[in-house]
Amino acid sequence: MAANELEIVNVALSHLGHGALLTSTDGSVAGIVEAGVEKDQAALHYPRCRNMLLESYAWRFARAFVELTLADDGADAIWGDEYENAYAYPADCLLIRRIVNDLGYSYYGTGVWPRMQTHPFLQQMTYHYVVRQHEDAKVILMNVDAADAKIEYTRLVTDVLEFTPMFETGLTHLVAAYLAPTLTVSPEMQQSNLQLYNAWTHMAEAASYNEENPYPQPRSSFVNARGAD
Repeated sequence: MAANELEIVNVALSHLGHGALLTSTDGSVAGIVEAGVEKDQAALHYPRCRNMLLESYAWRFARAFVELTLADDGADAIWGDEYENAYAYPADCLLIRRIVNDLGYSYYGTGVWPRMQTHPFLQQMTYHYVVRQHEDAKVILMNVDAADAKIEYTRLVTDVLEFTPMFETGLTHLVAAYLAPTLTVSPEMQQSNLQLYNAWTHMAEAASYNEENPYPQPRSSFVNARGAD
């Protein structure tokens, strides 16, 4: 596994046939000491590629839980009468995966039981919410009291030591694909890195998914009575 951001970028450059490795004062992309197009493009694309990949799936290593902070209890009615409360969007949140309730019925983070998500019985057991922009900040609107306002989300992970090996490998190929046009690499090599990115990412998703066994979604008495599968 990579020791720092710079190593991931250098692996990406090696995917494109660049033998000269970049150096850094602290291992970060921001600390690259060389001047040139490689430095500029690495600083431009690495954080975007990392964040896109983190956002694309409910990665186990990037999972976080938090009790939301009440931003408005309805006194200012920033959202009208539709929702009772507004909660501050966590600063390190890339994407909300689910609202956590004490019943545990809304576990959709890994895509379990997708056909059941729209079932009326389950909809009654889950919390509904929307994310809106208000005064240059995101807020989460819910008809949920502060004591029950908890979410599971994908957090921004900047420490590469937290990445899994397959996630990291997929990231190197994604970075390579984004660097390719500016470094005048052939379209075939860019396409090859995109294909390898997809392959490694799918394997990483499968590994992350298989490392846990969450409770299954419940079946309503109506479904059981019909004997539906």
